[in-house]
Amino acid sequence: MPIEFNCNQCGKQLRTPDETAGKRAKCPECGAVTPIPLAAAFAPLAEFAEALPQAHAPWQPATAAPDGDPFDFNPYQSPTTTTAVPLGYAPVETHRLASRGTRFIGRLVDSLIYGVAVIPGFVIAIVFAHDRPRQQGGGDDFVSAMGILLIVGGLLAVVIINCVMIMQSGQSIAKKMFGMRIERLDGSPPGFVYGVLLRSWLPWFIGVFFGALWAFADSVAIFSRERRCIHDHLAGTRVVDT
Repeated sequence: MPIEFNCNQCGKQLRTPDETAGKRAKCPECGAVTPIPLAAAFAPLAEFAEALPQAHAPWQPATAAPDGDPFDFNPYQSPTTTTAVPLGYAPVETHRLASRGTRFIGRLVDSLIYGVAVIPGFVIAIVFAHDRPRQQGGGDDFVSAMGILLIVGGLLAVVIINCVMIMQSGQSIAKKMFGMRIERLDGSPPGFVYGVLLRSWLPWFIGVFFGALWAFADSVAIFSRERRCIHDHLAGTRVVDT
């Protein structure tokens, strides 16, 4: 798994391969040199043993020296040391976090898409049904019911499309339009659980009870250095540029 860390100077999120643990990385954004953290502190024992230098492997008696003469072998000889490779700058892969402005516009466009989806049903249920003369036989009630079904159907259609897109690519309709995607903190796709259930449906359920207070707190959290709203923290996700 790649090592992820933040630049000490500008806070940009960087990613390096596992083998660069303990080296230094030069931030492509500000040029600051940042130490690369060590890999997972509790690696499996087998992986740890494989990573040990050969000189530290369990001692095994040798029957012959490299040239084939058994009398040239000295078991009391000091271990041969190797020249350390000078530390250099490790290649880094940057995570370009989506800007706050782009995320705001994307959220606004997502809301507008839902609004557009309910317009046909709203016109039929509210405007058309109540402006026409009252008829016998429940004609107006039928038109109103059809309008309500169109409203619900429009909302469900957008929800389903967004859910499928997020599960496949981490992008809602608006995020795809503006070149953003949702990903987990390890860079993997969010899938249904993290991208939809925890990131969208759980915050919506919380908003039912706390209303505007929740919406305000969730939005303000994006001004942190990580640019993650509360719903991002709940799901363990972030939004990056594609």
